[in-house]
Amino acid sequence: MSEAGKTVKITKRVVDATKPNGTDFYVFDSELIGFGLRVRATGGISYIVRYAPARERMPRSSG
Repeated sequence: MSEAGKTVKITKRVVDATKPNGTDFYVFDSELIGFGLRVRATGGISYIVRYAPARERMPRSSG
């Protein structure tokens, strides 16, 4: 399992089966949006969460 940008349900089995392919790549969870793995070319694996902060709406005044 080393396709860049792959989307699968991340389980322990998926993490254990993920191998480096010579370049850094990500594997994202198909059920939990924004959650994934970052796989380094050196073989290191990190869990990541991508998110966008909520936009605050500025109050508008009329008049």
